[in-house]
Amino acid sequence: MSVVEGYFDESGDLDEAPHVFCVAGYYLSEDAARAMDAAWREVLLRYDVPYFHMVDCAHGRGVFAGKAKEQRTELVKELIGLIKVHTIEGFSAICYGREIAAARPEQNVYTLGVDMCLKSIQSFLEVRRSFGRVSYFFESGHKNRGHAYNYVAAELKRLGASLTFGDKAEMALLQAADLLAWQTTKFVKDRIQQKRPPRQDFLSLMEHPHALVHAGLDGDNDKLSIEYYPLSRRSRYTSAFTVDRDGPIVLMREEGDSTPLIFVSATLGWGRGSVDDLTYVGFSQLAGGAPFGLAFDASRLHEAAGVFLAAAAANPVENMRAVLLPTRMTVENTVEGVVFTFGLPSGGTITLGINALDVEKDLSALIDRLNQLIDERSEKPE
Repeated sequence: MSVVEGYFDESGDLDEAPHVFCVAGYYLSEDAARAMDAAWREVLLRYDVPYFHMVDCAHGRGVFAGKAKEQRTELVKELIGLIKVHTIEGFSAICYGREIAAARPEQNVYTLGVDMCLKSIQSFLEVRRSFGRVSYFFESGHKNRGHAYNYVAAELKRLGASLTFGDKAEMALLQAADLLAWQTTKFVKDRIQQKRPPRQDFLSLMEHPHALVHAGLDGDNDKLSIEYYPLSRRSRYTSAFTVDRDGPIVLMREEGDSTPLIFVSATLGWGRGSVDDLTYVGFSQLAGGAPFGLAFDASRLHEAAGVFLAAAAANPVENMRAVLLPTRMTVENTVEGVVFTFGLPSGGTITLGINALDVEKDLSALIDRLNQLIDERSEKPE
């Protein structure tokens, strides 16, 4: 299994308006991390700076004192280029301290941000079926790092992951996380205070896949609002959810819709129910919820299968398709059109049809393609 590494840092100040706090970073493969570390250090060497700190670079202070703005701008451009080449995706968890402090005074905002990062990264890996070991690295400068580690240690053990706090000046990839954390916080603060349009370096960074998750509260439930970048990744539908963790099943609701949603991580399989004619289909959840099952009688199972097939056809996935290997086939000419019935190894059947209005055109094309495939197979050597 591949090893995925995540590097994270924090930015913002809960004591100063607008009380924005952010934990942000990147995840990448182990091999990419080694390559990016070497390339990052080479860029810093050429610009004669021992390490990168975004706030100092932006304001020309610290190790960047005396360096022209044009030179600092070019340095950031080069580092953003490395981020685009080597990382899988960037992630930022943005918390609004005044809101959380008022509703949940017992919560530590830094701990909440760390926990959000870990769960969101794990969900990302589950969605992409990347179940390798995950190693997390966080910047060691924050005063609450010990408290945060205690809070997430149990979750890390369950995930088989590790958490290490490191020195940003010594770990180059934590400096990439620093760049994203500062850029995200600056973008959010400027938007709240309506000070200025987004910075050009932020817009350049967002040409690479990023997810900005805004953590809020809706009564007793968490509320998450997600901004995906680039803009082409965004759905035309809402991406704001409330999260209800009160029971074993984690329920999510889209903004403006009370319908509960369960985010599926994987399909676990199916089995015959204890009651005649029932079939159970099992699933695991994203967001740490318990496994669950759905029970169908025969007619509703076929109805659901048709809906799932229609949805899958409308949402194709590159290099992934469902393949059924039938044991037999029958063809029937009906008033509605031509109906193909395929027998499956399980004993069941699946039926496909060609609409009567399209039979001549589609059936001719199908016959031509089948003849072509027969010719191709006959030409292959045994």
